Amino acid sequence: MTLLRVQTASVRYGRRFALKEVDFTLQAGEIVALLGPSGAGKSTLLSLFDGSVAACSGVVHWQERALLSHPRNARLRAMRRMFQDPLGSLNPEVLVLDSVAGAHESLCGSTKAAARLAACNMLEAVGLVGLGVAQRPSGLSAGQRQRAALARALVTQPQVLLADEPVAALDPLAAAALFQLLRREREQRGMAVVIVVHDPTPVPTLADRYVVLHEGRCVDAGPAAELLRSAHPVTRSLCDMSAA
Repeated sequence: MTLLRVQTASVRYGRRFALKEVDFTLQAGEIVALLGPSGAGKSTLLSLFDGSVAACSGVVHWQERALLSHPRNARLRAMRRMFQDPLGSLNPEVLVLDSVAGAHESLCGSTKAAARLAACNMLEAVGLVGLGVAQRPSGLSAGQRQRAALARALVTQPQVLLADEPVAALDPLAAAALFQLLRREREQRGMAVVIVVHDPTPVPTLADRYVVLHEGRCVDAGPAAELLRSAHPVTRSLCDMSAA
């Protein structure tokens, strides 16, 4: 089933185009990796998906309905987002457990008791059982903060997870652990994932498909297993820089 469908969508900031006539589809349960140099439009594309920015032309459909026809609350529950810096989504003054529970209570309409139980279960699922849940985000390591951010995103049982370079600040071991966790959660929950990555190396084992952006356009795409063999010059440059 097609969840997201973008047709010739463009996004403009002032006179500058951040996205130019982009086409994109996302199927239920698949993981798509977005790659590209800095400023290519990757984060803007995620913002187009969740409604944070609007297209100046083209159309975005969610399950074959125009995205703008969906209530904001329903859209937030259907599509949850993780950021490179988890403190961008976790209030530094709120306990981790309360932050995760608050997302469930506000978006799922649950009672405080039910939200707290759901939060405890989700924190356990991401490997934070009894670890740091009574602390503020600043008391956790970078890897633990990203796991907490993932728990907050998943506690509402979204159909799509949007992950904007979630491992950029992590060491290789913590990054590999988070990738493994994302794959496991996808398999268990059947959600789709769109993930922005800066290093192409893990993509063949992480994603089902890859999409490469350059200067606001989608310039290359294909099965993730074929990424490192792509002949497109932008893709080759990204892969060569990663291997250097």
